[in-house]
Amino acid sequence: MTINRKILTKAQSNNPNRLLRSIDYITIHCTGNYAATAGAANHATFVFNGSGGGEASFHYVVDDKEIWQMFEDNQVCWHCGDGGNGTGNTTSIGIEICVNERANFRQACENAAWLVGELMSRHKLTIERVVQHNRWSGKNCPNELRSGAWGVTWVQFIDMVKAETKKSSNRHVVHYACINQGQVSHITHGDNGVHTPKQQVVQSSHRGSIHRVGRGVRNQGRHSHVPVGDRNRLVQV
Repeated sequence: MTINRKILTKAQSNNPNRLLRSIDYITIHCTGNYAATAGAANHATFVFNGSGGGEASFHYVVDDKEIWQMFEDNQVCWHCGDGGNGTGNTTSIGIEICVNERANFRQACENAAWLVGELMSRHKLTIERVVQHNRWSGKNCPNELRSGAWGVTWVQFIDMVKAETKKSSNRHVVHYACINQGQVSHITHGDNGVHTPKQQVVQSSHRGSIHRVGRGVRNQGRHSHVPVGDRNRLVQV
């Protein structure tokens, strides 16, 4: 699948602007927004534009057609309701699954399971570290998965994730579409015998071009020199 990226970097109420203590969990939510237009792209734009002045934010949002990312995996988001220093907010990646009325919820869950599988592989997490929002604050979320009212239960969703993790050893290519000053750049990242899972794909702040940067690994015999701390980093895998 393609991970569309619209990364929020400016200071605003929904951006804590600090790093996670560690990445120990993946927290699953449902958006609770049933409007026909409440798909992943519109949620991404809402967060990117400041969440209406509120403090709510999350790393990824998924619907039955696409995935959007608004924060880097290692950034804090306000999605768990357990406070500024809560374990959920400071050690977990938040994924929202859309429940807009015209969407195929099962497909949205399958897409979310694919993403969870990617993140588990990237951050070396086990299935026990995939948890509900409810774990952190007691909120009835992800409501539709907890109740099973939309045709997929939490147990079934976890089974989808397990199926994805079994595929992970054969998964070599992940596509990224990144927003850069209104333009979309498409990036393919994967193991093709040259690039390794420890590499980064970084957007130069000078030319807007895409570079592959290795952390001391072989990259066609060369290394591109882009600061690891560059705030325009596109992806770390």
